[in-house]
Amino acid sequence: MIYEIDDLMFDGTLLDADDSRRSELEKKYGNLRNAAIPKFNRGRQPFEGEKSQRAIKTMLNAADFVTVTTDHLREVYHDLYQVPTENIITIPNLLPHSLFGDKYDIDKKVDQFRKNKNKPRIGIVSSLSHYNVDGVREDKNGYACRKDRLPTGEEVWKNEKGEIVQFEQTREIADDIDAVLDCIRNTVNDYQWVFFGFCPPKLGDLVQSKKIEVVPGTPIQNYASRFHSLNLQAVVAPINPIEFNYCKSFIKYMECAALGIPCFATNCLPYSRIMPDDQLFSNSEQLGQMLQKLKFLSVGAYRNIIERQWKWFHTPCREGDFMLKNFWLEDNLGIWIDLCRIRQKTAVFTMTNVVHQYTARKQAEIEQTIFKNENIAITK
Repeated sequence: MIYEIDDLMFDGTLLDADDSRRSELEKKYGNLRNAAIPKFNRGRQPFEGEKSQRAIKTMLNAADFVTVTTDHLREVYHDLYQVPTENIITIPNLLPHSLFGDKYDIDKKVDQFRKNKNKPRIGIVSSLSHYNVDGVREDKNGYACRKDRLPTGEEVWKNEKGEIVQFEQTREIADDIDAVLDCIRNTVNDYQWVFFGFCPPKLGDLVQSKKIEVVPGTPIQNYASRFHSLNLQAVVAPINPIEFNYCKSFIKYMECAALGIPCFATNCLPYSRIMPDDQLFSNSEQLGQMLQKLKFLSVGAYRNIIERQWKWFHTPCREGDFMLKNFWLEDNLGIWIDLCRIRQKTAVFTMTNVVHQYTARKQAEIEQTIFKNENIAITK
């Protein structure tokens, strides 16, 4: 049995840890409630609480092996869920050539850059999970707080433990757009900002005034073509520097390299490990300076950025546990073939065994039954 996961599932609840282990992990990760799925993330709630976390830990440790997409994610699952490192295999995310492979055209991209130099089109490509769309806050202990309505109709704030908290005892939570909000607002007349997928509510006024362009999401099979069609001169990939994002892969940089679009990203993992320093920013001011420089680049310098990304994409390298030929999925399918050939420890079930176990269980129930009718059964 293979357990495949490409995201962190931790909610801040550390299981089976004595004081010594908890202390060591807090030295490494800081407050464990912050080394978790962001509290504003809509996908977080099913993972909240000891019951859910216990189930996750049990499944991870019951699998023959777990596949993750980054070495950092491997380390975190070992630390927080005690999965043996030898049972975790890192297989990096790769792009399907069938969807992205025919999109690269450097001459066309350079021509688009030349035509849009006065007001370059800058894209941010992301889903709503990156933004605090529900106004989630946190209490002083780091628990997520959400609005709820009592049977009386009264609206209150409750933390993830179900406790009512006063609004004054909560605080705002930063999401992935906060660090670049000022840059976007200050440059809406200099660049045509294009949000593909979802635009955060914090910029709703600029959407209403049509100063920001919003392009709805699209089915995955059309994603690469729609992305390519947006005529972008650059893509910005802002993420909050937190553990959840450190565990992610640099897939946005791969997509931009394959499409021939310069990418600028937050200066933290996963991007800081593989991207050039002159394409990394830490705040709105730095991003603004990079975009200003981009606007006044020569055509040759702009071409060089695209070529550098393309060369990186096609250079053989080691990622995780495997040597990659490049970042195309089809060129590295041998990884998956070899993976499925690994000798496994999983039990083999046959129909004979299943029937035998079912019969034995039913017989045991009969022997334990004192009285039974169509409405009730009393057992010893």
